[in-house]
Amino acid sequence: MPLTGRESEAEFLDDRPSRAELQRGQERAFEAEEKLAGIESSRAWRLLQRYRGIRSWIKRSGPTPAGRTGPEAKDQSANIGDGYSELSLAFEDWTEVARNAVGDEVVVVLSDIPLSELDAGHRSGHLVAEYLRTACPVLFTYNRTRYHAAPERGIESLLLRSPVDLTHRLLPQILEADFGDKRKVLFTTYPLEVTVRYMAYASQHGWSVVYDVQADWEALDQVGAANRYVPAYEFYIATTADVVTAVSVPLAKKIEVLSGRQVNLNANAHDPLTPIPAPSAPSERPVLGYIGPLTNSWLNWDLLLECARRYPEIDFELAGHGMQPNVKCPDNVTFRGPMAEDGITQASSRWTGAILPGAFGSILNACDPLSVYQYLHWGLPVLATYIPQILTYPGVTVTESPEAFVAAIPELTMMGRHRPSQWLSAQTWETRIASYREALSEVRPQSIVIDYLLGRKDS
Repeated sequence: MPLTGRESEAEFLDDRPSRAELQRGQERAFEAEEKLAGIESSRAWRLLQRYRGIRSWIKRSGPTPAGRTGPEAKDQSANIGDGYSELSLAFEDWTEVARNAVGDEVVVVLSDIPLSELDAGHRSGHLVAEYLRTACPVLFTYNRTRYHAAPERGIESLLLRSPVDLTHRLLPQILEADFGDKRKVLFTTYPLEVTVRYMAYASQHGWSVVYDVQADWEALDQVGAANRYVPAYEFYIATTADVVTAVSVPLAKKIEVLSGRQVNLNANAHDPLTPIPAPSAPSERPVLGYIGPLTNSWLNWDLLLECARRYPEIDFELAGHGMQPNVKCPDNVTFRGPMAEDGITQASSRWTGAILPGAFGSILNACDPLSVYQYLHWGLPVLATYIPQILTYPGVTVTESPEAFVAAIPELTMMGRHRPSQWLSAQTWETRIASYREALSEVRPQSIVIDYLLGRKDS
């Protein structure tokens, strides 16, 4: 017999949830909303969303500047494959050594510099050397300028060198490796695609990620000196790394605008163990020295040559790489070429002062020249064009125009040597590493979003 309307209504009323059940349901809904809000406000969620965005951008933009196609790529891939098996074996040996190392940290540095620059006093090389000095194992990636060149074989103490073109294949194994209770630190010194690809994976496996901004890559890209630079990569890395540092105040401010977050200053430094040569006997002619790149994007050749022509009684010595072709120098300008550290140290013993006639523009505005620390370590007075970071450095005269630089040359030759020992004692690579360790001590390694969804961690 069919139910009447009244009976259907009565049955409906009997099946209604109780007030207590409604309240419990509402509480569960509130909990779900709070958890969802926590996920969406977490760094892990932002990381995933930005990664999805950059993946879409990469697909729309096509191959990255580093991409290669055609027969040449096949030949390179064959060579890369041969080197990978050897590198993988070397990594297994290094992992065992690293796990038993005395140091409290294991460090991976994703860099794009040639291996020669690591050994020639580059910032990354100094940081690596300081970590090794404290018995911390380091894996360092470098850019092979020739793809047929064999990768570095074996390990040197706690250091393993790996070509960046092979490292992307090895990186999952590196990030998953067991290093005991050591803090795991992943440095990236250039906005590489491999860093973007594996940042979330590194975070999932307990690595703290540091973006060490060493130069204004955007400005260098504009003059053809950073042809692998992709702005979207830098934005992603700068906004999602655990710690971001820059070598100068102007560069830190630029990255802060880009990322919307605080960027710490971690300037360059000097090695207090670098020999200080005894000054040579005074010569009849003053000698002003320069160490550094000789490219037009860095060195103001017009300004240098004007100084040489204006003061023929002064000798100018240049040491560095990237000498420009067809430069006609006056007789009082000597080019020494790239020099080893001991050669530069010996040459500096006869210098009266040091000069930095830099090219005016955003590249030098954002830099902190390593050579300035070296000059001051030797006690040489320094004359430089406008570089904001070194305005307050003792023993450094900064000029704001080419005319002022030229006019200050005679005074530079009269200053004499003076070593600012107290200031230098605080500008060492040991203090720079200590700053990284302090910043990293406040970082709790984040996990990817799936950990939040599964309730394995709180946001």
